[in-house]
Formats: sequence, C-alpha cells, structure tokens
Amino acid sequence: AWEVKRLGGICNVLQGYGFPERLQGRQGGKYPFCKVSDITSAVNENGGHVVTAANYADEDIVAELRAKPIPVGATIFAKIGEALRLNKRAIVDVECLVDNNVTGLKAKASAAVDYFIFLLSQNVDLNKHCGGAVPSVNKSTMEAIKVLVPEPPEQQKIAHCLSSLDEVIGL
Repeated sequence: AWEVKRLGGICNVLQGYGFPERLQGRQGGKYPFCKVSDITSAVNENGGHVVTAANYADEDIVAELRAKPIPVGATIFAKIGEALRLNKRAIVDVECLVDNNVTGLKAKASAAVDYFIFLLSQNVDLNKHCGGAVPSVNKSTMEAIKVLVPEPPEQQKIAHCLSSLDEVIGL
C-alpha cells in the first residue's frame, strides 16, 4: 500500500553553507566541498555518485563555517537558479559539505531508504515548486512536497532492483 506523504516526513532536508572565496581552492582535505558544478560532474561522469569535488575542507573550515557534513547516502541537488531547472540529482558516497546553492535529502531511518529517496527525488520536478524571477526552493517548500511512497521494506526492494539495473547499464 503506497501512501501520500510529505517529503519532510520521510527525510531530512539538509542545508548548505556559504563558501567564501578565501577558503576555496584546496585540492585535498577530509571533506569534498561540493558546488552545483560538482553535482553536474558527478551526474555526467560518475553515474550520479559524488566521490570528489573541485574544493576540499578540513575540520578547521567546518568549525569556522559552523557547518555540518552531509552524510553518506544523502541525495544532493541545486536549489536555486538555472541549475535547479535541470533537475540533476547526485548521491553522496563520501561525507561532504555543500555550498548554499545546494540542498540535500537524507532518509529518516524508520520512514525511508536512502537510495529510494535518490530515485524518488529524480521524479520530483522542482520547477513546479519554485517561484520568483530566479527559481529557488527553500527548506519548508521541500518539506511540504507531497510524494507517493510504499513502506520501507518495499522501498528497499525497489532500490535494490533499480540499483542492480543501474550497475548493468553502467557496465
């Protein structure tokens, strides 16, 4: 039995952080610091999996920005501007930080499965949920989006089946 639920009921909406130019340019560090261009690269070159970024940060930058890393398994995507219109999604394979033009979705353990959220998010057209001259969505808008979902065991079966197909396609 599939039910209509709000996105905020099945996953946490994660925010990005301002990334001052003076902190950019590090080629190595503990955390990739993903921008929209890194998401595009992950989609175009790595099957939608984020493992690297053009910029990196260590604990000192995390502390200075008061940032919280995006956990493995989260789905990230652009939340503002023309990049939002492209509806490109990537799944995080390593803990990372994201800039303030990016948002993330992390499944709530008792309500959803990460890979199902990744798949589901690809079918959510954010263009229908944004307004203004510059398209954008905020956390409360994301949390209010209604989606049709099965219970977590069924989500897991769907995610497993489709991830297997993704692997075959990749080969």
